Amino acid sequence: DLKHLRNFSFIYETLYSGRIKFQFQINYEVMNYYTMKLLIQPLAENAVLHGLADLDNIGIVKIVIKKVNDTIRIKVVDNGCGIERDKLNQIRKNISSFDTPDSKSLGLKNVNHRINLHYGEDYGLKILSKQNWGTAVYMTIPAQLINNR
Repeated sequence: DLKHLRNFSFIYETLYSGRIKFQFQINYEVMNYYTMKLLIQPLAENAVLHGLADLDNIGIVKIVIKKVNDTIRIKVVDNGCGIERDKLNQIRKNISSFDTPDSKSLGLKNVNHRINLHYGEDYGLKILSKQNWGTAVYMTIPAQLINNR
């Protein structure tokens, strides 16, 4: 997933001619742990498309990955426009409901549901945002060693 994410970040940094930068802060101990494919990329893509694409200044997407006790914690933070409170509450509701027919927040919803179905409902996404500050999406999954799968 990290290799795919680095390729994705290179494409977007090139596409936006340096107006968008990706920063990685990865505890490489996590390389020994299993994750499903394509969990982080949709979060990074949302940060670019919804938070940074229309910024006048340089947009930054920071991706932090570390092991904390028996979990892997992934944080995707942008310095973009942020999300208005009512819209943020609606997004939170949409991603946590299996039966919400709304097609908005589909990428986040799919990631959260994949995590819930594969790892259980104790794991998933949490979103924090403030207008004119940016958005942070936190993902928690269990730490499962690759050799133990």
